Amino acid sequence: MLLLLAPLMLACRANNEGTIHPTSAAQPRWYLHLQSPSAQRHQRMVMIRSGFDLQLSPDMEQALHQGIPLHLTVDTRAARYRRFWAWLVSEQKQQWRIQYLPLSRQYALTAPDGARSTYSRLRHLRAALKTPHQFALALPEPARLDVPYQVQIRAHMDIQALPSPLRLPALFSPQWHLASGWNTWLLDPV
Repeated sequence: MLLLLAPLMLACRANNEGTIHPTSAAQPRWYLHLQSPSAQRHQRMVMIRSGFDLQLSPDMEQALHQGIPLHLTVDTRAARYRRFWAWLVSEQKQQWRIQYLPLSRQYALTAPDGARSTYSRLRHLRAALKTPHQFALALPEPARLDVPYQVQIRAHMDIQALPSPLRLPALFSPQWHLASGWNTWLLDPV
């Protein structure tokens, strides 16, 4: 009987009063979340709005400070929605580039349109990413206005954009796998 309870006793801890609380798995201190995502349909366009809450892992910060740029990729897609399936009709990838400039000791954020902003601290760059950005997703020309569309957005750090010697270690390290997961909306017909 004691052998059966040993795993349970290891998974719990006692506080000063003697009550037992289950221990929770340690949450990583690095993450990537979408901030207040929303989507609206305008005739043959879908406008998606979201900011990004990014906390880099220690390995990512070290690589950034050693001159390796990091790429934040945002995937958006729209599909014509039916009861049990959806047909993908439009898809778009956009990429932000984060890099450290050692001579000026600043961080640079390059947007998908090529606009570049510099920040004196990494926390200021993170605050700029948190502000909502707008993504326009064009529906194909014969887009039907009388059917609902399923719209999705996600963000992830692009490991394939890293230099070749760093890709393999990054594939196997959990510190390099930052992704927000898909946010999905069902937009009614116009």
